[in-house]
Amino acid sequence: MNSKLQKVMKQNWLLFLMLLSMLPAAAQVSFEAYANVREVSLNSYFEVVFTLKNADADAFSPPAFEHFNVIAGPSRSISTTMINGRVNKEMSYSYTLQPRRTGQITIGAATVRTEGKTLTTKPLTIEVVEGKSLPKGVSGKQIFLRAELSTDRAVVGQQVLLDYKLYTAADVDSYSILEETDYQGFFAQDLRRFNPPLAQEVVNGVRYITKILKRVALFPQQAGALQIAPLRMELSVVIEEGSNRRNNFFFSRPTQREIVQTEPITLRVQPLPPNAPPAFTGAVGDFTADFTLSSTEASTDDVLSLRLKLRGNGDIKRVQPPALLLSDSFEVYAPRVLDEATYENMSGELIADKEIEYLLLPKYPGNYQIQPAFSWFNPATNTFAAAEAPVFKVAIRPGSLRPSDANIADSTAEVPRDIRFIKTALQLQKTQAPFLGSVLFWILALTPLLLLIAALIFKQIQKRRNAVSATERRIRRARQEALRHLQLSEKHLQAGQSRAFFDEVSKALLGYVGDKLQIPRSMMSKENVREKLHTLRIEDALIDNFMQIIQTCEAALFAGQDNPAAMSDTYRQALDTIARIEALLGSR
Repeated sequence: MNSKLQKVMKQNWLLFLMLLSMLPAAAQVSFEAYANVREVSLNSYFEVVFTLKNADADAFSPPAFEHFNVIAGPSRSISTTMINGRVNKEMSYSYTLQPRRTGQITIGAATVRTEGKTLTTKPLTIEVVEGKSLPKGVSGKQIFLRAELSTDRAVVGQQVLLDYKLYTAADVDSYSILEETDYQGFFAQDLRRFNPPLAQEVVNGVRYITKILKRVALFPQQAGALQIAPLRMELSVVIEEGSNRRNNFFFSRPTQREIVQTEPITLRVQPLPPNAPPAFTGAVGDFTADFTLSSTEASTDDVLSLRLKLRGNGDIKRVQPPALLLSDSFEVYAPRVLDEATYENMSGELIADKEIEYLLLPKYPGNYQIQPAFSWFNPATNTFAAAEAPVFKVAIRPGSLRPSDANIADSTAEVPRDIRFIKTALQLQKTQAPFLGSVLFWILALTPLLLLIAALIFKQIQKRRNAVSATERRIRRARQEALRHLQLSEKHLQAGQSRAFFDEVSKALLGYVGDKLQIPRSMMSKENVREKLHTLRIEDALIDNFMQIIQTCEAALFAGQDNPAAMSDTYRQALDTIARIEALLGSR
């Protein structure tokens, strides 16, 4: 009875551990302060944000802004994200501040009370300098583009972040990349979710609004001085209109085109140090490793599964499964990769996961120890690091005799001479086969089911044909509907009815792409339209023209527009844009 009770308790304990392992890991709680500037000119303003992650605030206390004027704040915001099943919460308190004097000014610590604890931020230091008035008009000195690396030295396989940052003292309406390097010598991947807020920096006494327009994760594949060629970009810069200049980064006003490009930059890549440990298989960066074994008790008939889960910020494709060193008492199959995925974390860095499985077949009974190993090179410490792998103690018991072996044993055994068959002659009579289980029985039994399946398949085919026909009709009439709305807009243009004119132009453009690209009305937005046109490889300039016309129509419907020349120009642009898109889509 005691042995049965112990067995039940052991099973319940293992079940509890399995359920516990399925629960998501608790996210780390932090409270930090950020400023969108490191240097600011006197009489200008900047933003400071206090962010609480993965906790709820009971009481928040800001620092004393002694040497600043509080222009706005506190502004509170809450966001929740889920990445790979992990929920992350953020609660932010932001202030807009204006310095009162020049020099280095320290912003004290803020405190927050959460779950009975008091968390404190680190102080921030801001450099306040004398400002310099900006010249009127748009000039090359007011706008420039920089390529900035997270480090200027790296090792092969290390992740290096490349930011293309725009510095501007003028308003920029839109931008498009004209020419980008192929990143020769690197494995490169764009970080599309990284979208930091606007910031302010003072360069040579001039205050610039800065924006990281593009971030790329680079993984050098070879040693040496790897050069990154310039990136060329076309900007739509807002033309100054008197003193009504606004500090918005994107604002629709008259614009002019300007070409900017980065300077070439060089990353010096060192080879990996020699004398790497045996468990090193190419992992470079900051990694964690987790080993699990399916069971510590088995027989020679069982197969054990050893899994290695890796997570790190290195080039995961370079990481090969480490060798598993075991005695001849186990047969080890070739490891296989169960899962490999990459994602972006909240800091704008590329993180990768990889899961590897080893199948082990014990040959002989006994007690064994299995200690896997995994090693990587950490560029931060310039040393090789090893995971703290557990030692699995495995008890192998003898398995049951296999049927094939039993047959062989029976066939080789000698039959005793005193055992003979009593009856050696048999008379066999042929009987009529029963109906149950006959071929006719199965035909009659399966015929209704087969007819039902055939009817369902035929119904689905008809439904798909009808859906395709409806879709094709919608695509074919897209151009006709757009031309109909444009004809109505032309009548409103001749009658001087501006609002009705811009409304029909907007319906023509959005209705055309909605029908042509199969975008549902509920999903119709400028972002979805832009993304859909990009996937169809429509030229960026044509997409910008399309979005500019939509923006012009929205502004006119909101604020009014009575300029016949502008209305006529909008009509011609809309007609030309639809014709060009129709020509591109029709040629494919």
